[in-house]
Amino acid sequence: MLLDDHKKLAKEVVDLVMAQGGDTAVVRIDFSTDKDVSIRNQKIDTLTQSNSKMLTLTVSRDKKKAVVSTSDLSETALKSLLKDAMNIVKYTGQDEFYGLPAKEELGMAEGDLKIYDPREDSIAIEKRIDMAKELETLSLKHDKDLIADGSSVSSSTGHFVLANSLGFCEGYMQSEWVVQSSCAIPDAVEGLNSARKQSGGWYSVANSFEKLEPLEAVAAQAARRTIMKRGAKKPKTQTVPVIFENTVAVGLLSFLAQALTGSNIYTRQSFLADKLASKIAGDNVTIVEDPLIPGLVSSRPFDGEGVKSRRKTVVENGVLKTFLLDSYAARKLNMKTTGNSDGVSNLYLEEGKTSLEEMIKTIENGVLVTSASGFGEVLQTGDYSKGAQGLWIENGKISYPVNEFTIASTMFDILNNIELIGNDSIKTGPVFCPSIKVRKMTVSGV
Repeated sequence: MLLDDHKKLAKEVVDLVMAQGGDTAVVRIDFSTDKDVSIRNQKIDTLTQSNSKMLTLTVSRDKKKAVVSTSDLSETALKSLLKDAMNIVKYTGQDEFYGLPAKEELGMAEGDLKIYDPREDSIAIEKRIDMAKELETLSLKHDKDLIADGSSVSSSTGHFVLANSLGFCEGYMQSEWVVQSSCAIPDAVEGLNSARKQSGGWYSVANSFEKLEPLEAVAAQAARRTIMKRGAKKPKTQTVPVIFENTVAVGLLSFLAQALTGSNIYTRQSFLADKLASKIAGDNVTIVEDPLIPGLVSSRPFDGEGVKSRRKTVVENGVLKTFLLDSYAARKLNMKTTGNSDGVSNLYLEEGKTSLEEMIKTIENGVLVTSASGFGEVLQTGDYSKGAQGLWIENGKISYPVNEFTIASTMFDILNNIELIGNDSIKTGPVFCPSIKVRKMTVSGV
């Protein structure tokens, strides 16, 4: 098995580094096979298959570090790579905080996380093409004015191997499937965007082919999310309740994760740098990271340094319990690693009991935000401002689509003014979140 071969190779390279006088050595091997089919107007737009592999070697001596990488895993190439690393490390600056995690932190979580499906190769390319074509056909049937904007079927399988000079040498297999459909529609209804086109889409992501949503469901959502934008108007500037649909609420949580990342904490680039053990959100806000949830595409048995994965509470009833640290950041902050080298894995806001439909019924005048864009997040202050699209709500019902407006507040105000938390998380990435209702935000339109 290639995974075992790469584990053996990684250990051999570590041993070579140590034999040549390295203080520490880390070898990482990433390998994947990616297949992608995309269709537009029932014709193949792209059809690709690619294999990628990368060996990254990190060596240290006297607290000096060098990082080198190669996609050539031949003996000759690796000898040259090792020579380069041992030469470069002579000239790099010392960093007293560099080092490997504590040995007791290393390990591979027990149990099958169900993140790999070996049957990926059994799905022939012809079937993938037919699926993409069918997805486009199913999407367009929902309205005669819909225009195809691309449908695709993609898969990725591979493995990750890590070995270091503390004796850790492990690896795991991963797989991921994605189907998605995009549509456009002429915005012929009287309104701000007359004579323009509106676009929308939907997707399904899973570890295995069998877990993907039915094509009919993906197509129906893609069509619905496109059609609902027709006739959008620019709302008046006002302060109103705002519902963040689950796909948009993920962005809020991702911004929070960035603010909690160790490098932003120790450089004091984060508005949360001094907030550990402080109340940063309402009592109803609990945020958890759990890399060990079986069957999710971002689950993992250990992080990018070999630290054993574990569940942890990041925010509990509004109180910040931990930052998100790798071993380097932990040493800088005189703390312990939280296993967040390579970012977060299944970071989520705990769900409530309210459906999105029930949330809408609680609003007399406000907006459901279905899309947000732009770069209006300020890490140092927590200010939040985004261009948005959505649906205006009047008397507890969807009234008309809106776009070309801005929503603005601060993360502290948003987190402390969450009135309702939904039950509709979509678990398709490293961060997921249910829909949330925020008591009030500034909507800037006309």
